[in-house]
Amino acid sequence: VGPTSVTGLGTMKLADWQERAVEIMKSQLPVSFGPIPPERAEMLRAAAIEVERRLFAKLRDPSGWTRIYLTLVGMLAGMAVWERPSDIRQGGSACMTQIKVNRSAQSVFQALQRLSMNGSIDPGCEICWSCPLTEGAWARYMVFSNWFVSRDFFCICRCGRAGAIAAVAPAGGAGAGGSEDGSR
Repeated sequence: VGPTSVTGLGTMKLADWQERAVEIMKSQLPVSFGPIPPERAEMLRAAAIEVERRLFAKLRDPSGWTRIYLTLVGMLAGMAVWERPSDIRQGGSACMTQIKVNRSAQSVFQALQRLSMNGSIDPGCEICWSCPLTEGAWARYMVFSNWFVSRDFFCICRCGRAGAIAAVAPAGGAGAGGSEDGSR
């Protein structure tokens, strides 16, 4: 009787968890699938460019990065891998490598999108929906879940050559990328 009761309780708790996860997702659907007004799309695109500018500033600052020599994937691929403490998640880390390919940024981005369909880029992602914002920018709605927690969020993706940040920034506006002296 004991194990059967525990199993029944576990099944009931799982069903409750699933219902809560579905309710969370349903509450976001009107926001996620509705059309994005042009002024909001432009605001999101501008925010994405600012975040990208900050990311490139972190990538250019060598003081925070430590070279990791013992990574199997890095060694097999012949890639140098660096790591630094995450500015976002306590106890987390950010990793960096560089890959030069003779392909357009768009084709590389599309290849990464195809990889993300099977979960290899976003482990634990149950749902991912993309919506174009402006040329080369997308909003993504993602739902992650496991046994204990479900979370969903929006993120902005931008595809373009790293040196072409100024070309997609508002004309004459701040946040056009590069350093103050105009270098990239």
